[in-house]
Amino acid sequence: MALDMKWNGLRWTDLAISLLTLAAIFYFVEPARLAAILMKADWRWVLAGALAYSLTMLSMSWRLSFILRYLGGRVSLMRSWLANSAGLLASDLTPARSGYFVVPFLFERHDGVPLEKGMAAVISPQIADFFLKAVVAAAGIFLILALQPSLENNALLLFGGAAAMMGFAIALAMLLFVPQTLGLVKPFLSIPLAQKFHDFVRLMQAQRGKVVPIFHIILALSILNLLFKGIEWYCLGQALGVQFSASADPLVLFMMLQALISALQFVPIPTVAGLGLAEGGAAASMMMLGVPAELSVAFLLLTRAVTTIMDCAGLGELAAILRKRK
Repeated sequence: MALDMKWNGLRWTDLAISLLTLAAIFYFVEPARLAAILMKADWRWVLAGALAYSLTMLSMSWRLSFILRYLGGRVSLMRSWLANSAGLLASDLTPARSGYFVVPFLFERHDGVPLEKGMAAVISPQIADFFLKAVVAAAGIFLILALQPSLENNALLLFGGAAAMMGFAIALAMLLFVPQTLGLVKPFLSIPLAQKFHDFVRLMQAQRGKVVPIFHIILALSILNLLFKGIEWYCLGQALGVQFSASADPLVLFMMLQALISALQFVPIPTVAGLGLAEGGAAASMMMLGVPAELSVAFLLLTRAVTTIMDCAGLGELAAILRKRK
């Protein structure tokens, strides 16, 4: 009972902070204007964006099946699709998208895959995804600064953001591949969330060695997923008429923005998958490229709506495991 109360309290806190952040955004961005923009969306491009996202889901599902086969497990592509969808749906509702780690438990329950193998199949792609997003996000910040000379006054802030992203990528690589580095975290374990971070990194260190021989394939699939996500965002941007003032290829800009903004959804603060934080970051990033604030926020709301609706393919899987938990 105490555990359930703590869990429910955390969830309500996350929701409250996300709603307060959204309220602050809506104070500056008129909700009626957002609704008008969304109502005028070209649904042909929306469907194209949904198709691109389905390719991302297919690639992620195949990647899970591939890793499990390598580890000696056997999970069909359909079962992998349903578990992946359930994980994505759970991640839409949890801080730092941590809900995706329900996937190994689904594999254990329905497919008899040992939990440690399921965890390795989930964590190894997360390592590749985290690192890739950090590097591409840093590159995106440099690209924005290079394309928009008018932002020279904000150069220090932008370079600081790029340095932070690259520092995160390097720190992650050190923590994962140089185990002794984790000892540097121990003096800070009394800080909220530090213990969870420490335990999570230890878990990743324990599992990464199992897939080292195929990690290059995992990384290649992560790059493919980034391309699919870029295409998805490009299509949804076309649906709303998003146009950048920069001269670079829009697909490249959307790929870099996707990495930069989605990185905010993984920040371990008490929000619902970065809800509010990502929208604010989107508005700030896209405004630097000449996109109005209302259009930027409407675009992020549309991407959330499309992905959440598609993720509902795993609703049955998620509901079953929640019923078992009760």
